[in-house]
Amino acid sequence: MNQKTRPEPVIPKEIVRLLDRRATLGGWLAKLNELRGTVRPEVYEKVRGDYEERLRAQETELAAHRSDMEAALAERRARVLQLEADRDERAAELEEAELRFAVGEFKEGEYEKRKEQHDHTLAQLDAELEADRAALAKLDEVVGVLSRLGEETPGAETGPLTTEALPPVAEPPPPVDQEPDAVESAEAEAVEVLPEKAPAVADDADYLDDLEFLESLSLDDATGFDRMSALLDAEAEKEGNAEA
Repeated sequence: MNQKTRPEPVIPKEIVRLLDRRATLGGWLAKLNELRGTVRPEVYEKVRGDYEERLRAQETELAAHRSDMEAALAERRARVLQLEADRDERAAELEEAELRFAVGEFKEGEYEKRKEQHDHTLAQLDAELEADRAALAKLDEVVGVLSRLGEETPGAETGPLTTEALPPVAEPPPPVDQEPDAVESAEAEAVEVLPEKAPAVADDADYLDDLEFLESLSLDDATGFDRMSALLDAEAEKEGNAEA
């Protein structure tokens, strides 16, 4: 009975072990930094020095695998690109079969046979693409970690931001002294110019009396017209005397 061979892991077990150990040491260093003020300085420095030395040893071993992981990443990326091209080609062939069937070149039986073959191939390619894209993401992550070895210590903290590290707050500029004349001029310009008062309107009662008197006149009323003429003459004579 043939046994299926298990596929090789995307990330070799040795590299997984080294990465896990590096993460553990980084966690210890972070916790150690939190407990710094609870022990003697010499004890803290001794333990920290031990962890940092062990961390450097792990990173040295990891660095030896960097070139192999970069090669594996490039190979996996090329495989994903090829699978994507194959899938696109198969999808185009299926569209072509559907078009030929729509115009009547293929009978329904021939079309169903071709469609089943294309669907099966596309399903296989989709499954491979899903697996290879996941592997590509893992390889890309590991290569990123290996490329940053030595640049930062896992768990190390830079400490809280102090007020000395903050930029000074800009103070508002002091008010500019102005000459008294300039101040008075500015105040004068700011005074609102009020519009001139409109001439007074005649009293409503007098206006209505005159209006009613005029409306009471009739073209056939000779006496009323004589009275009106006399009033007008008297008003004109009064104005003349006032001007003199």
